[in-house]
Amino acid sequence: MKIAIISDIHGNLEALKNVLQDIKENSVDKIICLGDTIGKGVNSHACIELVRKHCDVVLMGNTDTRFCDDPKNFEDNEVEHSRIIFNQSLLTDNDREFLTSLPFSEEFYFSGYLIRLFHAHPTSCFKFINDYDKSFHDKYTMFEPSDLTQSNSVADIVIYGHLHYPFMQKLYNRTLICTGSVGNNICTIQNDEMNASPNEATSAHYVIITGEYNSRTHSAFSVETRSVPYDIQKELKSNVGINPEYEAYETELTLGRYRDMQRIEQLYIDRGYEL
Repeated sequence: MKIAIISDIHGNLEALKNVLQDIKENSVDKIICLGDTIGKGVNSHACIELVRKHCDVVLMGNTDTRFCDDPKNFEDNEVEHSRIIFNQSLLTDNDREFLTSLPFSEEFYFSGYLIRLFHAHPTSCFKFINDYDKSFHDKYTMFEPSDLTQSNSVADIVIYGHLHYPFMQKLYNRTLICTGSVGNNICTIQNDEMNASPNEATSAHYVIITGEYNSRTHSAFSVETRSVPYDIQKELKSNVGINPEYEAYETELTLGRYRDMQRIEQLYIDRGYEL
């Protein structure tokens, strides 16, 4: 069985359409979305419609939660207050009802492994662990259950999104997999003198896992990260004159450079990395 796992669409309709076409061409049996369908791009409603139509399971992400929240909860932060009001203006009442009713996590046995999926962390869709975090103890918490997970078992494989770049790491005979982002993929290690073309970083990313669904018997299992090009300029054109964060959105889509890159670089430096 092939299962496609997508995440972090962020209102990018062109990226989502190309990923869904790529999934179709790969004869996938099931699609799971790990959340953050909305936010950043202006095509939130259209993306929700496609996710509801094509995905078998849809989980809750942090932007799904935040941008459906009452703006009054952010009155002390004028910028965030404005972002919530704008993003809510892109949604219908049915969209908001759908997003607020999404489950937190999903899990199943697959070729003998207990796989757990969520948006960012087993305890919260806002908390997260980066690949550059050096504490293996902190990374191990990604496999542990919480009050929000479906079982009390420690997972063998965890698949999540939120970070907007794909990676896989092995520790304690377990596997940590980040899907990357469909609509807002970035590269967090940037250097103008050493950077290659941003084409791979700015493509849409998702993961396909292949194995025996609902099987506790150890058998063949594989993970594939897919990198799918899409028409970035067409997506940006739909945002011109509408998106109040257009400049930041354009930078992320065309360069794969996060809008708050200085903060990301400082996180690496604080952990002893040389960029």
